[in-house]
Amino acid sequence: MFCTQCGAKNVADAHFCHKCGSALSSSPPQTKASVNTSQSTESAIGSPGPTSHVMAEEHKKKIFRWIRLGTTVVVCVIIYLFIDNSISNSRNSQKQVKETIDPEEASFRLTAPFTLNCGAHFEILYAGALEHGTEKFSISVSPKDFTIYIFDFEGTGFVVPNREEISNKRIKISEVSSDRIRAKYETRLTYIKLNRKTGEYDIDTRGKCYKANEFREIPPELLF
Repeated sequence: MFCTQCGAKNVADAHFCHKCGSALSSSPPQTKASVNTSQSTESAIGSPGPTSHVMAEEHKKKIFRWIRLGTTVVVCVIIYLFIDNSISNSRNSQKQVKETIDPEEASFRLTAPFTLNCGAHFEILYAGALEHGTEKFSISVSPKDFTIYIFDFEGTGFVVPNREEISNKRIKISEVSSDRIRAKYETRLTYIKLNRKTGEYDIDTRGKCYKANEFREIPPELLF
């Protein structure tokens, strides 16, 4: 055992230094290294360290991930509901349009196509003068396409330019009733009117139509 005052060596069970007489301690003196080690240990035990901070950051990240996931789900649900509502509205609109179609028109569209052979000798007052002439032509009617087709026109008199204008062209039907079919060519103001019961026609002039034995097909390029 060494004296802490003078450094003299003493026997192990001595209570006082034999050289300076100072009381001897039973515990060994602390060296600088041991003091530093003790302080470091206390510091390590007393301070919380970085672990709690890291855990807090991870917790925040998890919360943000759940928030983003929840937001994505909500947005997807809103988009789905919007699209579903748009489709439902479109179907309802189509249904309403179908329901508003005139029953006569709907029935007419289901009838078989047919061809009419028409013609007339006419005498008519036109532009202050009495006009004479003849005309002969055929009309094919396609109820399904709501279309008529005038072809094979032959004629004399003032009607020739008008008939040539509407011949060999597809003309959309504009109105159908139980006794009449009306159609209008794009560049003309005059309607083409056919009486479904009597077979009479009215296109500037009036004449008679008879149903042909066979339907003359409308050229495919003229159909929709």
